[in-house]
Amino acid sequence: MDKKSRSSVEMNDPASRPVLADMSAGIEGYDVIFVGYPNWLTTI
Repeated sequence: MDKKSRSSVEMNDPASRPVLADMSAGIEGYDVIFVGYPNWLTTI
């Protein structure tokens, strides 16, 4: 793994992650909530 590649630098930089937009999204009305993320950059 190249520790100086753009993706590696961004993954290790907390400032590169966006802030959550809506912290008051009334989730109590839902039975199931799916949380996902893009997985094309995952390493095994």
